[in-house]
Amino acid sequence: MNEALWALGRGTGVSTLVLLTVSMVLGILTSGGFRHRELPRFALTEIHRRASLAATGFLVLHVLSLWLDSEAQLNAVDLLVPFLNAANPLWWGLGTLAVDLLLVVVVSSLVRKHLSYAVWRGLHWLAYAMWPVAVLHSVGGGTDSATWWLRHTAIVCCAAVGGALGYRLVGRAPSSGAVRRTAPRLVEIPEPRTPDGRLVCAKADPATHNPAPGTLTSAVTSTPQENLS
Repeated sequence: MNEALWALGRGTGVSTLVLLTVSMVLGILTSGGFRHRELPRFALTEIHRRASLAATGFLVLHVLSLWLDSEAQLNAVDLLVPFLNAANPLWWGLGTLAVDLLLVVVVSSLVRKHLSYAVWRGLHWLAYAMWPVAVLHSVGGGTDSATWWLRHTAIVCCAAVGGALGYRLVGRAPSSGAVRRTAPRLVEIPEPRTPDGRLVCAKADPATHNPAPGTLTSAVTSTPQENLS
């Protein structure tokens, strides 16, 4: 039975890390304005949510399998309070800390309609702190931490998140300075005036009362006082 729990704990732990990475990458990309013709934004957002829920489910299985495994030597306090485990306080404590942070993010998302946007946004940003803690726990506290496949998995996860952060920081849209440099300038055309500063308008056609094309005259030559008199 311990062998089965040990294998379940290993598999669900790695699966949780991969799903958290997928959720993290999609969250960074969608918040950074990523656009794709084949995958609209609402689809990326839905995949992000489903990956987060799947990661939470695998995390629950991961924690329960380790709690039921007598060789792991975990008690109920170790599952919620970090850095108290006697066998491996640092690396397993990081895992407990990641669990606590993920619980805050999940619960805040479930009760989002009862929270203000600023509060929900602030709590949701804890996911950015939770992911590196989970990576450190995976590479330092797992029984497979020295294996090549787990190290390569961690490297790929870090590269994916690093690439998404690079896209978010650099972006594809041109800078405001570049837009200002390439935008056409509007040229103000001055109004035609007589040498003494009065406006010049087109000569009216008596038949149609429309200005004759191409003909300018000093039709407006009177001052405002003269018009009123």
